[in-house]
Amino acid sequence: MIIRENEIKEERIDNLRGGDGSVSKCDYLSESMPYHGKLFAKLSLEPGCSIGTHKHEGEYEVFFIIEGEATLNDNGVEKILYPGDVSLCREGEIHGIANRGQNTVKLFACIITEK
Repeated sequence: MIIRENEIKEERIDNLRGGDGSVSKCDYLSESMPYHGKLFAKLSLEPGCSIGTHKHEGEYEVFFIIEGEATLNDNGVEKILYPGDVSLCREGEIHGIANRGQNTVKLFACIITEK
C-alpha cells in the first residue's frame, strides 16, 4: 500500500490542544492501517505557533523532527529538538511543542493506542 503526499488533504487547526496560532496537519492514517494507530501525520508549525501541553492517557505519542528547531515541554522540562530528533510521550505523561524560532518547524506525529 502506498499513500502519496499529494493525495492527503491539508487541514489547518487553530489553537491545537490550547496552543498558539494554527498548525497545518496532513494525516496519513487510513482505515487500512493497524487499529492501534490513532494519528500518523505531518505537522507544520509556523514561528510563534504551538501545540499546547496535554496528557496522553491510554496512548503514547512520538514526534520526529523533520525541519526546524522546536521547543518541547517534556513533563514540565523544556528541551530543544533538532532535525532527526525523536521524542516519546508515554501513557500518563504530558508534553507540548512550540516553534520559538524564525523558520517553520515540520515534524511527523504518531499516536498509538495501548489497547
